[in-house]
Amino acid sequence: MGRVAPVLTDYERFRSERRLYTLSSTFVVPVGVYQIFGIVFGAGGGGTSGNSTDSTGGAGGGYAHGVISVVPGQGFAVGVGPAATGSQGGNGNTGGTSSLGSFLSATGGQGGRAGTGSGATGGTGSTSGVTEAFTSSGGNSGNSTSYMGSGGGSSGRPFGNGFSSGSCSTQGSASAGAGWGANSPSYNAGASSCGGGSGCAGAGSSAEGLSSQDLPQGGPGVTIPGGRSDGSSIGLLTGTEAWWFPWEGDGSGGAGAFSVSTALLSAFNGGFGGGGGSTSTNTTSAVLISGNGGFGGGGGAVGANQNQAIGAGSRCGNGGIGAGGGSCGANSASANCTAGRGGQGCVLIYW
Repeated sequence: MGRVAPVLTDYERFRSERRLYTLSSTFVVPVGVYQIFGIVFGAGGGGTSGNSTDSTGGAGGGYAHGVISVVPGQGFAVGVGPAATGSQGGNGNTGGTSSLGSFLSATGGQGGRAGTGSGATGGTGSTSGVTEAFTSSGGNSGNSTSYMGSGGGSSGRPFGNGFSSGSCSTQGSASAGAGWGANSPSYNAGASSCGGGSGCAGAGSSAEGLSSQDLPQGGPGVTIPGGRSDGSSIGLLTGTEAWWFPWEGDGSGGAGAFSVSTALLSAFNGGFGGGGGSTSTNTTSAVLISGNGGFGGGGGAVGANQNQAIGAGSRCGNGGIGAGGGSCGANSASANCTAGRGGQGCVLIYW
């Protein structure tokens, strides 16, 4: 399911120190350092929310890494792609590009599409003048038709291209955000929701067919022994994460939820590498809150049957670092549902 370290001759040599950037800055090579290992994630695209339109989630940003020869005191510009906002009634905004000097670059994911039915396209990575180079593309968002929405695509991954969110073709369905371990499912059978795309630890469970009275907040994603799945979205890196390299993170997709009678329904957020769960309803005025993606995971979408206007305060899931935001195409969506924000990019430097 993607829990495999990238192929480097010896990445253990880069465990002495690191810098994790979520804002643009300058990196100065420390004394005694002659090689660094850099990673860049482009920002995810924002989702879209429109009245009965074919709304799709934002796509994931690209990924690049490589080993760079340096000299002490040398300075490099660190560019971090800003988060892309979603759009109420129009196309979502495209995520920003992240870069490390002239060596590594990752473009942002395309914003969600409104009124076309076609999913957004993921960003790409590129390298120049590095060794042990690797690049991957961000995941696309799924296609949709009227009165439904697709989740956000995952970011590009250290071990392959990002995964795409599921497509929807029946009114009221909503797909979850894609994760680092798998695409999120496609849902095409009436009003339905699904669990977030798998992270390294597994997919999120789905509460399809259950009301919030049966399952108040969906349910937690599956975890594996020793796995880390705190169920929360990572907005800013702190430098104290339980992982050193991103491929050592561990998490699962958030659970989705489907309402037949409630006024408020929430899906679960994804853990590390997991997509946020989606929400859907076939009742009027329900307030739907879809799950945010974890690091690299897309945000969940919102869906409702044709004649059901969703309640004010509904919200699509935001993308995690480098991942796309969720979308909503339900009745009254542009007024009552906030489109998911794409996750910001980041730059990681190791020596």
